[in-house]
Amino acid sequence: MKFRTGLFQARGQIAFIVGLAVASALAVSLDRAQGKPVLLVVAPPKGVVEVWKSTPSPVARPLSDDERREALIAWQYFRNNTQKSGMVNSVDKYPSTTMWDTGSALLATMSAERLGIITRSELDGRLATMLGSLARMQLFTGVLPNKSYDTTSMLMVDYANKPAPDGIGWSAVDLARLVLALRTVAWQYPEQTEAVRQVLRRWDTRPMLRDGLLYGARRKNGKVDQVQEGRLGYEEYAARALMLDGRDASAALAFASELKYETVDGVRVPTDRRTSRDRGAFNYVVSEPYILTGLELGWDYSSRQFAYSVY
Repeated sequence: MKFRTGLFQARGQIAFIVGLAVASALAVSLDRAQGKPVLLVVAPPKGVVEVWKSTPSPVARPLSDDERREALIAWQYFRNNTQKSGMVNSVDKYPSTTMWDTGSALLATMSAERLGIITRSELDGRLATMLGSLARMQLFTGVLPNKSYDTTSMLMVDYANKPAPDGIGWSAVDLARLVLALRTVAWQYPEQTEAVRQVLRRWDTRPMLRDGLLYGARRKNGKVDQVQEGRLGYEEYAARALMLDGRDASAALAFASELKYETVDGVRVPTDRRTSRDRGAFNYVVSEPYILTGLELGWDYSSRQFAYSVY
């Protein structure tokens, strides 16, 4: 009886000790997991060789002469195609851009500075001009950036770069990449944080997320429709980018139910069950979203495996 009474009186101390033990075990397990691929959703089917496991992780080092030459050539595109608005043409000498490509331009600019291709002064100038344009441009229905803009006038246009005063819609996948790029600007260059806030505080991202899925908007026959957006690869990339920003894109990230494999030259390649016939959107099997996930968000098990299989 005395033992039970003492145990009851000491319940607070016991709970503290148990909690401390659990926290310690969790800390150890997380520390051991650092640098290891995380199994998010699916294991590979039989016949898929996990060659990527033997690939060593890259080590930071200075650029070689050849790499620096290649980086300068790549950056020349941005020098040739940057407009006074700070925006960069999506295609050489074609004055139009999407929000996906605007995100790419921001990431490229930061990469150029970190590789020593441009000076910090040039970086600051480019970011200030681009962020200023993003903070002032007209939004589709006053809610989110339009799918396409003229890089010289910053007016909303269609994909043929023809004026579209009312806009043509928004792309949740494109905006996810731009959000990731904007947040990266704020993380890497804190003095730009307020400029990034001025861009994002104008947006209302709620309409592009519903029950954890991504939704885009399109103007069709004078009306604005919303459609579920994203297919295998791009959908998960966008979901991870938005969840990093505190948005609920959990359903878009859980892709196992939409996954199937097709054998191409003896390699089992991941593809999406959803087709243009039943969902009205094409499913492009490319390595880009998986590689971008690894470079910009950190490899997980699936992105590593899928990038290798598609390649």
